[in-house]
Amino acid sequence: MQKFIFALFIIAAIVAVPCNSVFANKIDGVSLNAQSTADVFNHMNHGGGFMFTTTPDNPGVGQNFWTLNNYGTDAPSTSAYHNNTIQSFSYNSFDAGYEWSGYIEYSSNGSQGHTTNDITWYMQMGTAYLYKMFATGEIDFSTGNYSQQDFFDKMYGFSFSGNSDLENMLLAINPDKDYWLSDYDPNAYYDEIGNYSVFYMYAYGPPDEGKRGPRFFIYIADAADPYAAQTPEPASMLLFGTGLLALPVARRFWHKKVNVAISLSSSSRKQ
Repeated sequence: MQKFIFALFIIAAIVAVPCNSVFANKIDGVSLNAQSTADVFNHMNHGGGFMFTTTPDNPGVGQNFWTLNNYGTDAPSTSAYHNNTIQSFSYNSFDAGYEWSGYIEYSSNGSQGHTTNDITWYMQMGTAYLYKMFATGEIDFSTGNYSQQDFFDKMYGFSFSGNSDLENMLLAINPDKDYWLSDYDPNAYYDEIGNYSVFYMYAYGPPDEGKRGPRFFIYIADAADPYAAQTPEPASMLLFGTGLLALPVARRFWHKKVNVAISLSSSSRKQ
């Protein structure tokens, strides 16, 4: 009986160690600071938002890949970017020399939809995850492993074509296609995205120059640590409690074995 309880204690201690699920998933009830991130972003430069000009990084690929160069007094955080520079993909091209104002249109219900030219864009899980991979340096197009055109196409209307290295990468993480096609909420915590919030940013040019926009960008920001005050799962607490209850029994069992060994050792020396 004592051996059984001791074994139970060991098993409970091992199983109670937190572990990630096999497939990536959204963690319900854990919220990030998306709304405050958007508020800070939009109130920069005395309410003017993010003031920037653009530099095309690879004009020959897709619709365009741009670096956003700050010219205002306040600049948004770039700590999520591996090169500390905001680089993104715009659905519409830019004319050189114009100054733009960027805003995040985010509501408390996680809405990321925007309609322009009779087309409504919604950020999907696949889009958010791929951009996070790009921004943090986990996808490098210079290696030739992934198509930059395929990447761009998935930034503004994610879908599965059936023949894509990017798609294969996602399905290796989670084989459920509906998961990657589901709407993404920057305020929610997802295993595969971690402590980041991903937003659509809309850029508007000076009205008097006929460059009203909007132009679409994607922006990523560091978010608050969602596990700072998170309550452990009930199952983990039960297992941990079982281990604590078994600990005194295991301790007595261990001391008894040690005392028996000492007694045997003393008896052998006396003989």
